Amino acid sequence: MAAVTRRFVEKQAERLLRQTPSLAELRWRAHTLSDAPLEDVCALIQDAWQRVYGNRIRIAFTPALLRYAAACSEEPGVVTTVEDGEGLCGVMLGLPMEWETGADHGPITLSTGLCMAARHEGGHLVELLLAKHGLNLIEAGHAFNFHWRATASDREETGGKGLMHVRRIPLYAKPLRCATAARLGNLPLWKGMGLRWLALRHRSGRALPASLSMNLFAPEDAHECAAFLTAQQPPNGIRRRFSPAPLTRRCTFDEDGIRAAGLVFREAGRIVGMTWGYVNPVSDTDAYWALDGSVFHTELSAARRAACLSAMEGHARDALGCFAVMTPGSVCGEPLDRLGYIAVRHYHVGAVAYQEVPALTRENIGGAFLELR
Repeated sequence: MAAVTRRFVEKQAERLLRQTPSLAELRWRAHTLSDAPLEDVCALIQDAWQRVYGNRIRIAFTPALLRYAAACSEEPGVVTTVEDGEGLCGVMLGLPMEWETGADHGPITLSTGLCMAARHEGGHLVELLLAKHGLNLIEAGHAFNFHWRATASDREETGGKGLMHVRRIPLYAKPLRCATAARLGNLPLWKGMGLRWLALRHRSGRALPASLSMNLFAPEDAHECAAFLTAQQPPNGIRRRFSPAPLTRRCTFDEDGIRAAGLVFREAGRIVGMTWGYVNPVSDTDAYWALDGSVFHTELSAARRAACLSAMEGHARDALGCFAVMTPGSVCGEPLDRLGYIAVRHYHVGAVAYQEVPALTRENIGGAFLELR
């Protein structure tokens, strides 16, 4: 995958400024997640997403969620903001992630949250924001960044030099409280009845087989869990790095409605599976479980894996009060469409390289273990 050079991105920015000279009056800043104005950033994102998606169920981009993203990595992340005379008018997030590429290539991010104020829609600000964010990533020494792109197409796409939209990945949902899921999803009566049939056909919260146990992740599990997750990753030139300290923060974070948790499954004392994620609030009273990872031992049977997922769903419903589970197909290798899950949307996963990373191939990007943000 060809790398995008600084000069290439600078020329893009220069071209956009020639086309729209008024953009030269804007003020640009680069932040880490820890020093970014998170309240203003999240307010802008929420406003933009409300205009685009209305009241559709979506990720709750709150300051707590961004602090959770920061806690999951030892890297600082990159936040690009732009202001006009009325205040913050554009933002793009680079959430830090831990990856192994076979060599030391620098930090890696997931770029998301690209949005702008309504007063700038229809111009070239979004393109300039992409270019400025790329320059900030290059300046910070980032090797590459992932991105998600909502799509209705099932074809692979390319987007020019160094940019690929590689694999179409479904976003799955499973109702845990059918009446709430139907209400929040604005579903007609017949679809609500379909949810109830799914819930009966694929029950959540079933008891585990006698030889299996499920327990909440505890900090003393961190080293064993990190070793298990690393060992169970399928061969790929780019692999997720699981280190004890970030994994502990990932599974114990609890702040302002963003409550994370990990579940550890054991058989005869050894770890045979682990799932983790966080409570995503969609209102003051309702939330879904965002499943960020589900990994099982390769020798665990399909029936036992399904039983573990059912137990996880029951915990999300009964202990965490969630009305549904939502997860992208990139973090769970189980046949979710045969376990009561519905594909509610599709995304293309892609990447942009800023350094020469030989392992960053189309196949490896498509097989990356990547949560949705």
